[in-house]
Amino acid sequence: MNLNTLSRCLLPKSTSRFLNNLLAVAIAMSSSVSLPSISPKTEAAAPVAGASTAASKPKPCCVCKDEKALRDDCMLFSKSADPTSDCKPIIDQYKTCMAGFGFKI
Repeated sequence: MNLNTLSRCLLPKSTSRFLNNLLAVAIAMSSSVSLPSISPKTEAAAPVAGASTAASKPKPCCVCKDEKALRDDCMLFSKSADPTSDCKPIIDQYKTCMAGFGFKI
């Protein structure tokens, strides 16, 4: 059973005509448009210069997670009036870790 027979049996005439027209347009477009194909070898052989720099440097949210958690806990749950001075060694440890990945805080 082909699409025309199936659409005539199951769908109203207006819907059937619409689907036939849609199918005709899709076939016409697919034959007139050619999309470039990229093989994995081509991508690996010629990386984009900007992308390689961005890919080598991780996002700030993905590094120093343990130090960040310690810093946040210290700042949030500190009983002192000035949590920044109370947590200074932990904050400095976090800044040092981030600087190791090239981030300035």
